[in-house]
Amino acid sequence: MREGAGEPPSRRGSFLLRHGAVDQATFVELFSDLAMVFILSRLVAQAFDV
Repeated sequence: MREGAGEPPSRRGSFLLRHGAVDQATFVELFSDLAMVFILSRLVAQAFDV
């Protein structure tokens, strides 16, 4: 049986958040997402020679 399979959905994956952490993206997370989108768009543009 998978770990956490018997726990309610609200408790699964709670190890990813610190106790009392806010469920909101930080500036660093948003910036890294933006950078990843830019890099992927450049790779696709280069691959298709647009």
